[in-house]
Amino acid sequence: MSRYTGKDLVVKFNGHALEADFRTFDVDESITIVDASAGDDTYKEKLTGQKDGSATLALLGQTGATGTTTWGYVVPGTSGTLEWAPEGTTTTKPKHYVSKAYVENRAESHPYEDVVEWNISFTYSAAVVDTVYP
Repeated sequence: MSRYTGKDLVVKFNGHALEADFRTFDVDESITIVDASAGDDTYKEKLTGQKDGSATLALLGQTGATGTTTWGYVVPGTSGTLEWAPEGTTTTKPKHYVSKAYVENRAESHPYEDVVEWNISFTYSAAVVDTVYP
């Protein structure tokens, strides 16, 4: 089985690259499990309900015009397409996207004697599409 590091990650929101100097990118998908048990059921009967998903991106803060522009792309409440490619954008490499995601939160940390870090949280309002670069 082959492995890969995260160094080639590409993350875009509404077509704007966000992965510059990233630290981590985490994606999460889940589904609600509904209890359909009744009467004298011996075991709980379970059904699947609604799907949900989210992603968080931690990256180093950027200075100057680049930083101002990037920060402006991720205003909470902004919606758009979230796209990520864990192995870069080379032909046949995996690509994932959500056609409707919202910026749920953005945070900026100014630690003493360390680099400024941005943390951006997205929440999905559509299914994740898994494909490859042509």
